[in-house]
Amino acid sequence: MLTLRALGAIHIFLVALLWCCTSISLAADDLPLETGIALEVDDACSGDGALTLLQRRGAKVTDGNHHKAIANVSDEDASALSLTNTTVAPLKQVHVRLRPGEATALLGTVMAVLVGLSLMQQCRYANMPADILDDDGLTQKVKRLAEQSGSMSLAIARDAMTRTSRNENLGLAFRAGVFALLAALPTLSDQLRKWFIYMRYDTGYMCVLLVWTMGRSVGSTVANTFDALLGTVLAFVYNYIIMGFFPDGYHTNDRPYAWWVGVIYLIFTVLLTMYGTSRNGVRVWCLSYHVSNMMYFLKPTDVVSLSNYSTGFHLNVSGTAFGYIVVTVASSILAYAAVSLPTPRMSHRLALARLFATQREISAILTSVLTIHTGDSEDVHVTLARSHDFVEHIEHDVNVLKGDISDSWWEHFDLGIYVEIRHKMSLHTDVLQLLLSVIHAMHPALQQALNSESRHVLAKKLKKELEQQVMSTLQLWERCTLFISDGVVTEEEVASLAESMAECEKDLQALSTAYHKLDQHEFHEHHALYKYDVQFMFLLGSASRIIINHAENLSQRRTVTKRWYFVESLSPWHLLDRFCDADQQEFAFRNSVSLFLCFMVGYCGVGGVIPRYSDYIASNASLLLSTTIGSALKKNLGRVQGLVLGISLGSILHGFIQPSSNCFEPANRVAGFIITFGFVFGTFFLYQSTTDFSYVFYLMSGFGIMKILKPCSPTTAMEDDASAFKSVVEAVTCVAIISAVDLVLCSSAGKLAQRSAVLLLETARTRMMGAIHDMEEPMDQSGDALRLQVLELRSKANDAAMEPCVWGNEFNSAMYSQLVWHGTHMRLSILNYYWAVRHQAQIPESIDCGLSPQQRAAESTLRSILHSCPCMDQLQTLYQELLDELVVFVDSQVKARTLVDGIRTAKESNLRSDDVLAEVKKLTQELSSRLGGLASEEETLEKDVKVCLHVVVLMMETYAGLCSNLEEQLKINS
Repeated sequence: MLTLRALGAIHIFLVALLWCCTSISLAADDLPLETGIALEVDDACSGDGALTLLQRRGAKVTDGNHHKAIANVSDEDASALSLTNTTVAPLKQVHVRLRPGEATALLGTVMAVLVGLSLMQQCRYANMPADILDDDGLTQKVKRLAEQSGSMSLAIARDAMTRTSRNENLGLAFRAGVFALLAALPTLSDQLRKWFIYMRYDTGYMCVLLVWTMGRSVGSTVANTFDALLGTVLAFVYNYIIMGFFPDGYHTNDRPYAWWVGVIYLIFTVLLTMYGTSRNGVRVWCLSYHVSNMMYFLKPTDVVSLSNYSTGFHLNVSGTAFGYIVVTVASSILAYAAVSLPTPRMSHRLALARLFATQREISAILTSVLTIHTGDSEDVHVTLARSHDFVEHIEHDVNVLKGDISDSWWEHFDLGIYVEIRHKMSLHTDVLQLLLSVIHAMHPALQQALNSESRHVLAKKLKKELEQQVMSTLQLWERCTLFISDGVVTEEEVASLAESMAECEKDLQALSTAYHKLDQHEFHEHHALYKYDVQFMFLLGSASRIIINHAENLSQRRTVTKRWYFVESLSPWHLLDRFCDADQQEFAFRNSVSLFLCFMVGYCGVGGVIPRYSDYIASNASLLLSTTIGSALKKNLGRVQGLVLGISLGSILHGFIQPSSNCFEPANRVAGFIITFGFVFGTFFLYQSTTDFSYVFYLMSGFGIMKILKPCSPTTAMEDDASAFKSVVEAVTCVAIISAVDLVLCSSAGKLAQRSAVLLLETARTRMMGAIHDMEEPMDQSGDALRLQVLELRSKANDAAMEPCVWGNEFNSAMYSQLVWHGTHMRLSILNYYWAVRHQAQIPESIDCGLSPQQRAAESTLRSILHSCPCMDQLQTLYQELLDELVVFVDSQVKARTLVDGIRTAKESNLRSDDVLAEVKKLTQELSSRLGGLASEEETLEKDVKVCLHVVVLMMETYAGLCSNLEEQLKINS
């Protein structure tokens, strides 16, 4: 097996080989490029058209009565342009071993070898047994420590995750730096540079594409390179069509309709790409090239010149447009090899490894909460706080896991057994998310239990049964994780799962039997003493039931349909859905306006600062396309930071590679390789390691390496400074236009935060009243809709806190923090209510199938008992009034423009939560009289009617208390 050191040694050797091949003995005039013409072009004789062409070919034109230009053009080119006053200056003898074409062929061979090695390694790792991904020593250590100290087991598991993430980021950054050396060869190698210039290809863009398309895994990298390649080809097709009808674009002698056709064509193609493309990466790469091509087309020229484009419906492989396809293919190969060698970072394998990691984490977290519940934890409050934070970390990891599962499609396209594996991993992830919601709901119950007088009393009496249930549940969860790793369902595995399920069922029943022996009080007395203990045991039984149901689903052999997402995205119905989608329309309209304004500013110029016909502004705007809805002030500030830092730092570092007007010397090339590796390594590591500033370092890496590897040119230091300043001004202008459009066309983040807060409370009201009034409708069992709304509210509140205050009060961050906290706990209360009504937390697949006959019978019993209580109708009315008043109160508070308005509306509020709590207490008394003759059931605790009624009543109390507390906190912070 190759090692990381072997990877570095191999690629440094390949880079050194290609560079040394440029050092000795071949006459430079063997290739047409090798002869050049030093031109003195007289304006009166040749006109500006020749100068324009020379500039496009890379010439440097100086001011004066006679423009002096140095360009790599042949004698035939000069004759075709009717250039006058020209003098031929043969280039110096260059000593090389390989001709430019041979050096390019060698580079292509190296890339082919890298692709072959990458495929071999992927095939090898794809068929490797999945159990080697599980660190069994770490798993056993976590289990052992969890029995002794909950805090220590959580710390060990968290440290393992942090250490793994840091090592992954360092490894990715090292890979990116090494392969950036190969991508930099068209700039730093003489012969490759000459071939690229002769073909009129961009020499430095290969490295830019590498750092912008390389992802954390093979799947994400293939998806990124697919977007880049498809976008580049689409831009070439757009240009091929318009250049076919109007070769070389608009000329000063043409009729105006040619220019207007170009304008209409630009508007049509941009809108088609914005509205019709589902993948944002395709938009970015397509429009970044397309606006540059259209700027060339609309720029008036004097003569039909030797174009960089395919004209007259003839394919020209020697030109900028087709060159970007070649460069994209080459950079895609390097990015693909970077994540594949020496060990492939396959999304499929990463997803399996993360599943095993989450299995360890679930084991630690469940054992930890049990030690808190039984009173065996050393410092219960500290352990509880760490447990809560740990669950949030796992929820983030689950989102990453979902991304890995989605990206794995690009590695195997659901062929063979992989369609089964990916389907089961997706199902397993949904179950994991539901399981985390149940564990998250345990924390408030534990917190309240710690504050009660009878804490740990019931738990200590049931400690043995509780520990046995947790142990058998975790063993079943571990077997489920192993079961999905290979996609093959064997009889032995089914029998093993059945055995574990039977053991878990037996322990659930044992806990239920022991609990019923201790349940000797009336319902209202038992509720007052042990309601939080009962809630915890109900949630623990629900967690076990989730895993048991999951194991039953896994053991069933079902046919999974293979999907081709790319083909589905091209279907007419999918295209129509995108055109009709409100978010898509908002995104397309906002970014189209930004792009057109950037194009207009670049076309017309800005005084003496930005020259006319500058495509840099519109091209940058295309690269900065964002799907973020709102003003996104933080993202726009990140754009400025990334572009300015990248351009400035890249220009400074380029000075070490080309310190004088001479082209790269050998010592400067060595510095170029060192600088390229160091810059890519550092920025890529920071991009992968940070969250808040990852976008800044992403832009900084691409724009910085673009400047570091810009072609060498015989310019003075003053001219280089002016060029760098011009690039910074154009970049800032681009971001300023995008920010202005965002501010004008989108609501402010403060307004969006207000809407999110009201929407969250309205959704919570609908869900809670739906639970109380109508228990027939199934609900999203993991509460994803409410969870996403809470996350959106938190995000919008963070953005709004950064916005400047022009009118009214400053943004009240404390108020929104309270809304987020209470919204989170309201969601958990609603979920607890639904789970109690359903007698279990169902896995997502079973929701679509509806409730089983046993569940419907149990639910009917619970509902009939509740509605037989005389106070239930009054309770429903009071709850409706409470939630309606809460929505009105929150709406008035978040929209108050002054402190006086906030205080005035707070005084007018009257939620009457005390009346609701009094009615809930009356309901408890009535239930006690109706349940007195009800015999104890043989069902497990999560299905027991009495236990479920305890949870239903407790959630009514808890939700009303949350409403009252939210009102109080908003009045304090108003």
